[in-house]
Amino acid sequence: MRYLRLQETLDILYGCAVLASGGGGYLERGVKVVGKHFSGGETLSLASVSEVPSDQIVASPYYAGALVPESERTKIDLPKRYKNEVLKAFEILQDHIGRKFYGCLPIELGGENTAVAIDVAMNFGIKLIDADTAGRSVPEVRQSSFFAANVPITPLSIVTRFGDVLVVNEIVDYPRAEKLIRNIAGMSANVVGIASHPVSGNTLRKAAIADTVSMAERLGNVLRESQKRGHDPVERLLIAGNGYLLFEGKVKEDSQWKEAGGFTIGEHKIRGLKKFYGHDYRIWFKNENMISWVDRKLDVTAPDIITVVDRITGVPMTNPDLRKGMDVAVLGFKSNSVWRKKRALNIISPKSLGFDLPYVPIESSHKFFSPI
Repeated sequence: MRYLRLQETLDILYGCAVLASGGGGYLERGVKVVGKHFSGGETLSLASVSEVPSDQIVASPYYAGALVPESERTKIDLPKRYKNEVLKAFEILQDHIGRKFYGCLPIELGGENTAVAIDVAMNFGIKLIDADTAGRSVPEVRQSSFFAANVPITPLSIVTRFGDVLVVNEIVDYPRAEKLIRNIAGMSANVVGIASHPVSGNTLRKAAIADTVSMAERLGNVLRESQKRGHDPVERLLIAGNGYLLFEGKVKEDSQWKEAGGFTIGEHKIRGLKKFYGHDYRIWFKNENMISWVDRKLDVTAPDIITVVDRITGVPMTNPDLRKGMDVAVLGFKSNSVWRKKRALNIISPKSLGFDLPYVPIESSHKFFSPI
């Protein structure tokens, strides 16, 4: 067990945003959410998966919906009843199960969705589990190590900001859960609060991706220290994360995107600089960056991670907020091994996204970054 203070917690969020592939919610909102908890010297309890007792239960709290700015959300002519839909969803699921949860498990790594799990842990006085179900951010609820391990998503609770509350005891399958959640989100300003996957310590150890929160903390620490000491943050992140420098350049135009089916779908276009001068880079995103091309040639695809960062500060950029003229670097990171298996590739790969393209592991076509 570790007890974290504000700075270590913020490092987690920044590291999560690096691994979020442009998704996982808005980092600045995540920073604001967790910051309010530490004014009185409080600490966050971080527990490894091995520390969770076999008979104790953890669950995952998160937001689901389209990744769009608040100003762009569908306007609903109803009063807002719940200020924090996720806290309510977690409370309802816990009451439904009938026992206090030992901890909460981030559903993914993201500047906001991991902050949501931290917020729940500190509000309920429980542990944050040092693991998640994706090792990155993902657009769909089925894109989960729990799905890959045949762990059910139910029972789950769904809460809208307008006061709608649903508890789903059973559901046909993960695709059906996805449709249900997206349809409710589409009726509710494109966002809902969810609590799902109540699992025992034994199941957690079999199905979750362990130690990912600590991994994110290390990357966040590297980013902060490189900024503080005047080092190149992009170089330091790539070295610390065994990453790949995919591209550097200027954003050619504001990101083009649309909300469709409860997702934010769009593209980034970047014109090359430095050793990439004369080349162009294009990234297609579905909430998260999923496929990229260099000069129309396929470069990197999900499940591997494609992250756009500010070239000077190293701070990750959230879709769809890239603007014309931004100086950026595109970083690549190898996905967790859970995604390299056939069942997992069926749910997160170019073909699962509707593209007749192969998945080529990033390490097959790129070399680890070296500053020399």
